[in-house]
Amino acid sequence: MTRRERMEQRLARRDEWEEKAKARAAARLGAAAELADQIPLGQPILVGHHSERRARRDAERIRGNMDKVCDELRLAKHHASKAAGIASALDRTIFSDDEDAVEQLRERIAKAEAEATRYKEINRAWRRSKGDLAALIADGTVSPRLAQTIKTTMDQCSWLRTPFSTTNIRARIRSDQKRLDAILATETCNV
Repeated sequence: MTRRERMEQRLARRDEWEEKAKARAAARLGAAAELADQIPLGQPILVGHHSERRARRDAERIRGNMDKVCDELRLAKHHASKAAGIASALDRTIFSDDEDAVEQLRERIAKAEAEATRYKEINRAWRRSKGDLAALIADGTVSPRLAQTIKTTMDQCSWLRTPFSTTNIRARIRSDQKRLDAILATETCNV
């Protein structure tokens, strides 16, 4: 079984658990409503009456069922959140055992390199303009709106030397390249 299939199974289990928690919450809500429907609206507990003990017990059951409804709905929300995270990971993750993993990794590397090149051009334009907004816009590398955002950011963050850092992008490229090399190496060994 592949890693993707295992993640898909985990996603299916989380969806199933969410539905079960919602069903349990609905059942508890129904039980609480059924008990509450037996009590006339606004009816106080008659202290000293033979019905007092039953009325207090019913009130406690209604409260207990409503607490369980809240707990089950909270649990359903938790499972939905975890399922959304798994689904998001499935959408963006490239698994080594995918049939098109090599093409996907090459495409992701190309996108990251294009992004790093774009950031490098913007940084170069920023250094050439020496902080002058008009010169940055006249350079044509960035739009006037982006130039204004860069100027504001650079004025507020005096410790920054350039508007964009390419360190994380370059690290992602290196990581993806290592994965690509490893996949290609295993494919040549298996042939």
